[in-house]
Amino acid sequence: MIMIDPVKGLRRVLLSVLLVLPFILFITVVSAAVTLQTDDSDIENLRQLTTGGQADMLYDGNTKYYVGADNPMWDVIKDDLVSAGLQWNGVQCTSFTRWRFYKYYGYSYGTLGNGREVAANLARQYSSAFTLETDISKVKAGSVFSKKTGRSMCLITIGNHKERLFCGHVGFIEKIENGRVYYSDGNITLGSIKHSIRFNESKTLEEWIEWVGDGAMYAVPI
Repeated sequence: MIMIDPVKGLRRVLLSVLLVLPFILFITVVSAAVTLQTDDSDIENLRQLTTGGQADMLYDGNTKYYVGADNPMWDVIKDDLVSAGLQWNGVQCTSFTRWRFYKYYGYSYGTLGNGREVAANLARQYSSAFTLETDISKVKAGSVFSKKTGRSMCLITIGNHKERLFCGHVGFIEKIENGRVYYSDGNITLGSIKHSIRFNESKTLEEWIEWVGDGAMYAVPI
């Protein structure tokens, strides 16, 4: 009868585990990396959630995304603006911000130019209610931000002439709390899908300053 030394047997098992463990860890890391790179499929899941007649999923203080130009939130925005006699510029960041401003204040503004121009023009048009700031530390809930960077180019009036510059981007500040900026904006790209909307997205102050870039302006309620 062959006797098996239990100690030696245990050693063999432990050795086998130690030899296989690095391979298991490698597979786990690779799988995680692949998962993190599947942005488009994650966004497609969001699309399925927000295009099934759920246009009643309006902003309620939580982070929400509406994906693509065909999402029902754009129809809500258009209907609200048109019903209030306000301008609908199509699927644009300017349309979204005009609508968000209207839902927040109960009134809104007309055409104030491209995204990069809105905050300055808003503060000028409603000078008794808003002041123009460039320092994020002076910004508060209900502010409108304009950034000068973007993808598209526009003819921008500078003094008495026009220059071809980035159209920029405009959005709405929901709040600033615990070192984070919470904001909502439209006509943005989620994953690879353009013309999307996000509500109550947030960035740290450092991330925000990097994202808006130089020359960002804020129309801040007085």
